[in-house]
Amino acid sequence: NANGTLKKVKEELNELSNEIRLKNKRKIKEELGDLLFSCINLSRKLGLDTETVIRDSNRKFEKRFKKMEKTMNKKKLKWNLNNLEKEWQKSK
Repeated sequence: NANGTLKKVKEELNELSNEIRLKNKRKIKEELGDLLFSCINLSRKLGLDTETVIRDSNRKFEKRFKKMEKTMNKKKLKWNLNNLEKEWQKSK
C-alpha cells in the first residue's frame, strides 16, 4: 500500500543522506536511484501517473522561475545566489 511505500521512500532518503555525509559518490548515485525508483513506486501506489506528476511539477517550476526572473529584472537585481534564493522564496 501507499503507506508502506512511503516508509520505503523515507528509508531510501535516510540511506542517501548517510552516503552524502560519507561523500561516497558511487553509493550516492546508487541510493539516489533507489530513492527515485521508490518515489515512482509511491506515485503508482497512489494511482497517479508519474509522467503527469513530473510534467506538472516542471510547469510549476517554470512558472515560478519566470516570475522570479521578471521580478529580478524589474528590480535590476544582480543574478547572484543570495538574490536568486530571496526572490525564489518570494515567488513561491
